[in-house]
Amino acid sequence: RIRISDTLGLTDSAVYTKHRNMALVLAGAVLAGVGYYWYQSSSTAASLSDEVLTKQIETVCDILLTRECFRQHGIFRLSGNAVVRAAHLADPLDLGKLHSEDLHTVGSVLKGLLDQLGHPLFPEALQHEILKCTSPDEVAQLDVLSFFVDSYRSDCCRRVLDLLHQVHQHAEQSKMSASNLAIVFTPILFQMNATSLEAAQTDLPKLARFVERLIAHPTLL
Repeated sequence: RIRISDTLGLTDSAVYTKHRNMALVLAGAVLAGVGYYWYQSSSTAASLSDEVLTKQIETVCDILLTRECFRQHGIFRLSGNAVVRAAHLADPLDLGKLHSEDLHTVGSVLKGLLDQLGHPLFPEALQHEILKCTSPDEVAQLDVLSFFVDSYRSDCCRRVLDLLHQVHQHAEQSKMSASNLAIVFTPILFQMNATSLEAAQTDLPKLARFVERLIAHPTLL
């Protein structure tokens, strides 16, 4: 029986090496194609303005409210399908399928969209003022709305807080109180860029208490 390797003048070792190299090239091409797809998708998300992203965030909030996510145990704390989440974040303009996705996945998409904003939902100037306050009473005196320059950002913030307030009100079912929700959302709603671990340990609790208060009383915004 004549083998192809014989006609090509290749030894078994050479055939193995050749096939292995071809497999590596094909695998590389496949990975490059996948990488290019994800690059293109992520570029789409990255090219969207904060104003467009806030509208998508509001859409996800509406979907979660319509589907009564506030009755879902561990909502926003438990993770959903990571692959589905990544796909929706790669193309945030196509969120229609979220109506049928697992609620934990939809909650993860909301957090991901908030994290994709070019600037955090809460203005940096507000964050600085909160951290400068020496008591909860001082924080309570802040005119929060005055720190928002763009109305689309404050509108989105209200929508997110209204959603979280509903979850908090159903804490017996969701097991997510205002305190628990604040722990999850504070690092996303603010710019957490503390220069040291000590600063993070002092800044985060103070900001979390502020977020907790707004979740419990969203009309303060």
